[in-house]
Amino acid sequence: MEAELDRLRRREVLFEATQKIGHFGYCDWDYTNARIISCTQEYAQIFGMSIAEVIESQNSWEKVLEQIHPADREHYANSYKSYLSTGSHEVEYRVYRKDGQIRHIKEIGIVQYDSNGKESGSVGLLQDITDHKKREQNLENRNVIVRQFELIPEIGHYIWNIDTGIYEYISPGFARIFGVSTGEFLQQVTSLEDDLNLIYEDDQERMMGIYISRKISKDADAEYRVRQANGEIRWIREISIARWNPTTRENQAIGVLQDITEQKKIEQRLLKSKDSLEAIVAKRTRAQKRLEKNQSWYVMATSTAKLGHWHFDELNDV
Repeated sequence: MEAELDRLRRREVLFEATQKIGHFGYCDWDYTNARIISCTQEYAQIFGMSIAEVIESQNSWEKVLEQIHPADREHYANSYKSYLSTGSHEVEYRVYRKDGQIRHIKEIGIVQYDSNGKESGSVGLLQDITDHKKREQNLENRNVIVRQFELIPEIGHYIWNIDTGIYEYISPGFARIFGVSTGEFLQQVTSLEDDLNLIYEDDQERMMGIYISRKISKDADAEYRVRQANGEIRWIREISIARWNPTTRENQAIGVLQDITEQKKIEQRLLKSKDSLEAIVAKRTRAQKRLEKNQSWYVMATSTAKLGHWHFDELNDV
């Protein structure tokens, strides 16, 4: 008997620990009167209340609905109706805590039956999934940003397996930079050697060193030239981060490519303009020096003429 009680106590401790880790709580629900009977401390904490406060605030169906976000009340009520007819339900909704905070909740309810097969009550399991929802929303926001970037023709991104030298993923924008579709690129480029062959000959050795350095978890930021399928040379800037993927236990490089050809053309025009401007300045400087030299000679000659009581024209005849 004592051993059985000890096992029950251990299970209770384990259950309480599981509730805390999983941010969920348990309650007994009066199926007939649509009100709460009892709940765990973790259940009460979801609502920012004590157990007594929760039981008071959920002692009728109307009060239960008041705690639910107005936009989710109809959704919750419809789920509860199916709960009554099917014997269980699973629903996500938002609730107001005592302090006014909005929390995202996942609820699983199961109807209990007596020995005669009649409904005798129900149990509910509530989990606070607010943090999960925030992470989910942040991920979606990032995906939206990435999709917006994909609308810019000059930008693309990729995931590259450093161990195998194979691209695990490339975006449509990435493929466009090379003048092909994603399918064509992945079919043509199946090794590091294939990848290097796309790079302009004079840049291959330098980029080989950068790609090899990824194996020792070095990030990269480089500019180089590639040859498109139609033979056109394009300037590329590549930024990548090397990382260890604990799920697949492989080394990966996650990177972004940008076609900077037009930027390079502008830079070259500016350099030419700078060279032309410097040449003009140098020419004017030489002319200015000659002028200053002539002016100095004129002043000196004039002064000498005055000292000798000569006219400047007479000085020229001397």
